[in-house]
Amino acid sequence: MYQNPMMNVDPNGNVNKFVSTLEERGFIVQEGELRYIDILKLVSGGVVDNAMGNHAGAPYSPVLLPPAPNQHPSEGQKPPVGYDPDNPTNYPPNLNYVAPGFTYKLRPDEAIVIIGQTPPQAVYFGFRSYLGFVENKPGKDYSGEITAGDAKTGFYHGVFGGLGDQLNNFNIWTENTQGGAAGNPFNSTTIIITTADQTVNKQMRDALAGAGFDPDIMNDDNIPAGLVNMGLEKGKDTFTFLMRAAIWSEKFIGDQYLNNLSRYMKVFRVTPKTPYTSLTPWPIPNLKIKETAYYVK
Repeated sequence: MYQNPMMNVDPNGNVNKFVSTLEERGFIVQEGELRYIDILKLVSGGVVDNAMGNHAGAPYSPVLLPPAPNQHPSEGQKPPVGYDPDNPTNYPPNLNYVAPGFTYKLRPDEAIVIIGQTPPQAVYFGFRSYLGFVENKPGKDYSGEITAGDAKTGFYHGVFGGLGDQLNNFNIWTENTQGGAAGNPFNSTTIIITTADQTVNKQMRDALAGAGFDPDIMNDDNIPAGLVNMGLEKGKDTFTFLMRAAIWSEKFIGDQYLNNLSRYMKVFRVTPKTPYTSLTPWPIPNLKIKETAYYVK
């Protein structure tokens, strides 16, 4: 009988050390989750109005992120750390689309850090942040488009645009493919760091290395701030992070992974207690030509 090799994502206590280090350095750390959502089932049941391009056989697993500190929770979300519902300076809630936390706003000095095990053997897997919903322009007709929002959140339409190249089984750094070396990237420990700021990225890397994680398994999922409108205020852009996998070598094992992602992946929202006043945003990236994997110069 198949024995499910559920992974302990923190066998040496490194994740706890990472969180403790960040808290000691003045960050608020909140845990989110990576969760498989059967978007085709939700569309078929009339729960949501769009499958966002999800191909059958390549299921999406989004990050569900908690609200930022001093942000009202959306329906179905737990309040953020230190939440005071009567604070008049609280930011509006995130849109509630697909699932609470599926689409979220980010301060430009925040980070999302994912630590865990890549999917089991498949033809393909990929990880990436996307621009989710952006504010509607006054007077423009959005009928026929994906829309969301209300008077509290503001009114938005869906974009779902990639913000850079995918991290995938051909290029991801993992325990088995350290520093991009050849090897088997499946079922392998990895770290993904989402930031819009280079200084914040360095802070995450320093804390991870200090907690015992090898820099050669760390990957950057950069948000080019020059392309987006970041912040927690009403009308600011929202983001979505997706993992996708296509065509498992052994469907049962792949399904076990998808349906138990919390056993394989840890997700953290990291926010400085004192906002950064000086930022060094990532540049707009050159993208690979998809047919060749070479960069456009």
